[in-house]
Amino acid sequence: MITDNALIAFECLHSIHTAKDERSKFYAYRLDLSKAYDRVDWGFLEKVLLKLGFQSQWVQRIMSCISSVRYIVRFNGVPPASFTPTRGLRQGDPLSPFLFLFVADGLSTLLQKKVQDRSLQELKVCRGAPGISHLLFADDTLLFFKANVEQASLAKQSIGFVCQCTEQLINPAKCSIMFNEHGDTMEQDQVKHILEVQLSSFETNYLGLPTPFWSHEKRKIPISQGTTW
Repeated sequence: MITDNALIAFECLHSIHTAKDERSKFYAYRLDLSKAYDRVDWGFLEKVLLKLGFQSQWVQRIMSCISSVRYIVRFNGVPPASFTPTRGLRQGDPLSPFLFLFVADGLSTLLQKKVQDRSLQELKVCRGAPGISHLLFADDTLLFFKANVEQASLAKQSIGFVCQCTEQLINPAKCSIMFNEHGDTMEQDQVKHILEVQLSSFETNYLGLPTPFWSHEKRKIPISQGTTW
């Protein structure tokens, strides 16, 4: 559910924002994909569905639903001949968000593999808590990793590899990142440079809800130590 995703995200953001221990060395990276649905590669989607074990005839029917669409663009009120796209999912179609999840699962699987082989270090909000490396909700992506050059480079490499395979494109102008204010400023600047983050502040909303630390700071209300998000 979208509320589960938001609650986990806010717990992680609050942990990074207020931490004074090892968690203060982590960052939250809001990844924005340019026209994510329009760029979905049909070949990649079909191979993923088959790889996951879906019956081939069922996959062919799904791909027929995707590839049978035709478009018409009117010029001065005159409709020209229709044309057929070669990639993309129709936004507004009830099937599209579910199909996009199979595309996004490529990034999730690769990041999980990096965490398992200890190349990337995931965030834990407290001792004994499960590690969180990324949160995905349709095309909304939030990453949590340690704020150093090596980790940022690995994350960038993983994202770039998935984008190359899926024909997705990162939109640096809309990507944002959040660090702990007590972290190493020079190292944070290096991480921002590697990830090509252009925004100076973190997104004020996540999945339509205001991020807790932003709303409290904006209203100048102190966050108590016992606050639970």
